[in-house]
Amino acid sequence: MTKENGSGIGLPISRSIMHLHDGKISLESVYGEGTKVSIVFRNTHR
Repeated sequence: MTKENGSGIGLPISRSIMHLHDGKISLESVYGEGTKVSIVFRNTHR
């Protein structure tokens, strides 16, 4: 699925949320194939 337009604000907001929750966000992109977005939240369950 390809999105041709948008505000471009989604990733900065996601990054801020992940930072607040001590998480990590990473991107992997291959031209012509797509982009993989990974998010990891710290396990705080005790």
